[in-house]
Amino acid sequence: MANSLPQVQFQATNTLNGSPDQTSFVQELHAALQGGTAVYDFFSGDMSALNDVVQQITTNGDSAWQLASQGSSLGYDFLDPNAPVHYVTGGKGTLLVQVLVDPTVLGEETTEYKQAGIATTFLVTSQGLVSIIVNDIEKVGAAIASIAIAPAVLTILGAFKNFLLSYLTRAYNAITGGATDSAAVSTEAAEGAAEDAAVDGEVVGDEVVLSLSFSSVAVAGIAVAAVVAVIVLILLFLSKTMYCLIKFYNYTNQTLSLAMCYENDLLAKVVPQTGTVPPIGTAPAPPGVKPLDSVIYRADYQFQNDISISGLGVIIHGDGSGDFPGMTMVIDIPSVGDNSLYVDLNDTEDWDQLHQEIDSGNYRQLTMSVSNPKYRLSIATNQLDGESPSPITGETGYYYEYLVLIEEGSF
Repeated sequence: MANSLPQVQFQATNTLNGSPDQTSFVQELHAALQGGTAVYDFFSGDMSALNDVVQQITTNGDSAWQLASQGSSLGYDFLDPNAPVHYVTGGKGTLLVQVLVDPTVLGEETTEYKQAGIATTFLVTSQGLVSIIVNDIEKVGAAIASIAIAPAVLTILGAFKNFLLSYLTRAYNAITGGATDSAAVSTEAAEGAAEDAAVDGEVVGDEVVLSLSFSSVAVAGIAVAAVVAVIVLILLFLSKTMYCLIKFYNYTNQTLSLAMCYENDLLAKVVPQTGTVPPIGTAPAPPGVKPLDSVIYRADYQFQNDISISGLGVIIHGDGSGDFPGMTMVIDIPSVGDNSLYVDLNDTEDWDQLHQEIDSGNYRQLTMSVSNPKYRLSIATNQLDGESPSPITGETGYYYEYLVLIEEGSF
């Protein structure tokens, strides 16, 4: 029977990473920019909750997941009330996955891949919704009869749940086996999870044969967006490594293109897939899909080094465009002495000289903010020197968190 049914293929593609554009979250961002413990609390709220969920999944496997046939039953206003949800609940947070599709695209025959929906992963903590990862879902092939759309959505949703289950389990096993390079662990786990979660020729509603694959773009994007989960695991097992964690939020109407312009003594790093950070807005979705509420898009960076060797230094730059003058952020963590941080709204290009100036010790501070009449760029860190609490367990180690926010307004 399956051989005579129409064939439909789906693939997951582009990935976007952000947080909700809600008053409470923006207030939390601004409070954290005071530096010190406030930065630690901001990072710890996300990471300890995620660790709790990860432990649930790696311990209990598929049984950790629950299925709600309708989002309305869970009481979250950001979910579509009528679409199903897979979720995992821990003591400190909940991870949810929901798929929304455009029935019009599903109901037409397509000879090329066309966006047919979105799959969204949400992380909720005691502070509310804190993290959003969005993946495009594209379709090619025969039309899907309306009677088969609901079971097709469940199949796609199940594939994303299985991806997260396999990704986290593979990463956990690699790290408990001694792996410490978060970029390598995340990439390998994502590639393996893509194979595990792929759907190959599943009969849906006795109407069509459905397949789903994760494109290389999706695998790379999910690996970068979800790498914080890998960092969480690694931080549980290591205590003698220096970690620098950066969250950069773009709270402007400009699309920013960030690039690593300078690095010093990094043993490992995880950087965004493209460096492009979209402006505030809803995630792209086909016409028949209700878009998410406004999202503040985020870029996550993670750098690590062995403290017995040396410190580390990085410069991240965004080019100017239109009335945006460009931006630069510098972080210097020496092996001895206080750390330094620096931000500026400019298009500086002499990176070696700039790092030397920052490394001289004139910017040993927990916070810094610069502004012009339209933009403000702020940075804050938790600690200037020595050991600091883990954002997961609170145990002491060499953990340095940096929160960076670019805003648009009247300053």
